[in-house]
Amino acid sequence: MRKIVMAVLALAAATGTASAASDCKPTLTASFPMVHEPSGAVAATVEIDGAPHNMLIDVSSMNSFITQGFADSEKLTKRIINRQVTITTEFGMAKDYAFVRSLKLGHAEGGRMEMIVLPGNFRDPELVGSLGMDILGNFGIEFDFAAAKINLLGGCTDIGGYWAKQYAEVPFETKTLKKPMASFTLDGQPVNVTFSTVDQGSEISFRVAHDKFGLSKDSPGVKTVPASEKPIYLYRFKELAAEGGVKVNNPLMRLKGEPDDARCDGHEHFGHQGGGTVLITCYSFGDVRLGLKALSQLHLYFDFPNKKLALTAADAH
Repeated sequence: MRKIVMAVLALAAATGTASAASDCKPTLTASFPMVHEPSGAVAATVEIDGAPHNMLIDVSSMNSFITQGFADSEKLTKRIINRQVTITTEFGMAKDYAFVRSLKLGHAEGGRMEMIVLPGNFRDPELVGSLGMDILGNFGIEFDFAAAKINLLGGCTDIGGYWAKQYAEVPFETKTLKKPMASFTLDGQPVNVTFSTVDQGSEISFRVAHDKFGLSKDSPGVKTVPASEKPIYLYRFKELAAEGGVKVNNPLMRLKGEPDDARCDGHEHFGHQGGGTVLITCYSFGDVRLGLKALSQLHLYFDFPNKKLALTAADAH
């Protein structure tokens, strides 16, 4: 982990002076055309060991990854992940780290970076990995969906919604998994919102939807979609609003889990699962996860160093 931290600090150091300096100004570290993967996920072209490659921009993951295929094709040096560390991915348990000689994001560059090897490959063969919060969290990141651009800013990143005359600004926090979580209102009820730049759809905890809105599987407006294992339940809300009046209109959300799921209290506890007793960890990762279909209605700027989110409508000036 020390190598990861040192490399990330090198990336951050390349972006400008400390925010406390009186003459500190924001620095445009990189501006990427927004690459939309077949899945709809957002990616950008970065340089790995001097060559251009596409990587997902994932603000919902605490870790950055490279794919198994890329690590093998580039013959990257690997080391086994400590058995006491569990890193679960959509392809299964990660087993290895691999070293890249350099990772360049515009003007910021880190040398000999240790990255987790994703035990699988994406459908798009040009997609070689993903950048998570271990790297992205050192910058200010702007998602301009109207212009299809992603901007990374360093130096003094506290610039708010600089692109518009009026904007909303809300604080966010980063908990155990380091993903940003902010307070919004959904149809007038307060909810904690996390953000996904790799998933198209949005979702809300079914327990939260039941407690705050009285929703059940039989409620008017709840749609049932047959699925291979169990049905998927969807509900279209009227609006998700930030303090300051910026809104996402008519967000369609998957109702995740069950209406009677246990409330998440932020504490570890023992429970029964698969015929045995297991340690259950629940750290309240948000009531709502907002996906790209909803996010594309907005222009967002995550100021990670100062934990502020500025946002406007996508076409605001």
